[in-house]
Amino acid sequence: MGLDKLLDPILITGGCGFLGQYLAKDLIQKGYNIVLFDISEDHHLLEDQSNGEHSFFKGDVSNLPDLLEAIQAFGIKSIIHAAAVIPPHSDLRPYNGFKVNLLGTCYVLEAVRLLHLKRITFVSSGAVYGSTDRFCQEDCSIPLISGHGLYGAEKAACELMGLKYSDLFKFEFVVARNGAIYGAGGTAEHYLNIFVRNAIRAQPVQLKHGGDHCFEFVHVIDAVAGIRHIHTAGELRHRVYNVGTGKNHSLAQLAAMIKMNLPEANFQIGPGLVPKLSQRGPFNISRLRQLGYRPQFDLEAGLKHYIDSFR
Repeated sequence: MGLDKLLDPILITGGCGFLGQYLAKDLIQKGYNIVLFDISEDHHLLEDQSNGEHSFFKGDVSNLPDLLEAIQAFGIKSIIHAAAVIPPHSDLRPYNGFKVNLLGTCYVLEAVRLLHLKRITFVSSGAVYGSTDRFCQEDCSIPLISGHGLYGAEKAACELMGLKYSDLFKFEFVVARNGAIYGAGGTAEHYLNIFVRNAIRAQPVQLKHGGDHCFEFVHVIDAVAGIRHIHTAGELRHRVYNVGTGKNHSLAQLAAMIKMNLPEANFQIGPGLVPKLSQRGPFNISRLRQLGYRPQFDLEAGLKHYIDSFR
């Protein structure tokens, strides 16, 4: 039996989210059977972009019976766990963030253990890294203080929990650490999305500090390609992979690139770093490249693609 049959069908938790719908589209186009698992029933991005077949199960990731029922109903063989409460909501409503991000991950791990699934790919974040001027390497120690709020702490805790689970119960748990994901339909409140939305709406961006602060931005099409390479790989040599471009850009550089597409954009950004936010180097993506991954978009091309989606 080939690996595809061992992994297929695939359940995507958070399947109606921004990333989940792009993941589903990408995997459907590669011939996989996909089940979207989400408390929301809105998957219009997928319907607009894909003619492929997919199934939907309305369920709460923090409710173990929902997960068990979905897995058994559709004969699920593997899971991509993308459900999450993201910033700023993870800090503004911390209980809800803990319930979905921590308890939900625990229940996904329990479901995999109880029903003997082969592989779970956990969608994590570069938020687990602390401050460093060097490349972010997957095997570095996770710091206790990351500077990325509760979300970073929750993702780090979930990684550790999943790796220990897989050691004890002998299933594959693999981590995909993503940069700041952007693209058509994205709503995350990170700097790139805020800058682009304000520029589109002719609203200024004014920051006293932060022009020199660097971030790893990754287009959603590249993010899902990276996750797909990880989840569908035959033999994995590693358990943690960075998903990005391998290049950082400062907020000043980001603003300049946006103005190339929207010359009337009004950015007033002071120098220095963003206060109370860790500064890290770019991702080392050599592990992911070994799986055949090649990012399609550099930031300039990705921004143009994103901005054009508003027109």
